[in-house]
Amino acid sequence: MHLAQPEPLNDWRRTVIFQTCTKIENKSCKVIVDSGSCINVIASKLITTLGMRLIKHPNPYKVTWIDATSIDIHERCQIPIQFATYTNNVWCNILPWMLVISFDHIILGRLWLFDLDVTIYGRTNQYSFVYNDKRVKIMLNQPKPPTREKGVDKSKDKVDVLTNKKKGDKGKGKMVMNLISHD
Repeated sequence: MHLAQPEPLNDWRRTVIFQTCTKIENKSCKVIVDSGSCINVIASKLITTLGMRLIKHPNPYKVTWIDATSIDIHERCQIPIQFATYTNNVWCNILPWMLVISFDHIILGRLWLFDLDVTIYGRTNQYSFVYNDKRVKIMLNQPKPPTREKGVDKSKDKVDVLTNKKKGDKGKGKMVMNLISHD
């Protein structure tokens, strides 16, 4: 007996991390919802740009990545997040901006998902929750295709998988790491 293999789906939603946008102080900020992250995070550079007030973390701890890299978390900030009818201040821990995907990103992790009892729709890559007796549904922003500048030498465009930096860029790349645990 031979079982047919299912056709692979080429839907872009299968392989992207959920991201959307929110406005904070008239600045558009990307929000990544990551169920694999155990904390909510905002980049320190974004806090500086927005002029927001940092507060000492009541229970400082270390965040550890898969490769055993760790960093102390000792500050946090309340970030105003808005999706449709949902408006709330969310506690986010502060990380150096180079450890977050970009300086204008906010990562909402398991804490936010748990507190709102968020339902994740895997096929459509949408999130839904009830807030003030109303169902809120947030949808994924389709990523823009990568663009290539004129005159760029394609042979020099090899990317290091873990750090997303071009070969030869000494430390200029952005680290892409999943926050997995805290001590």
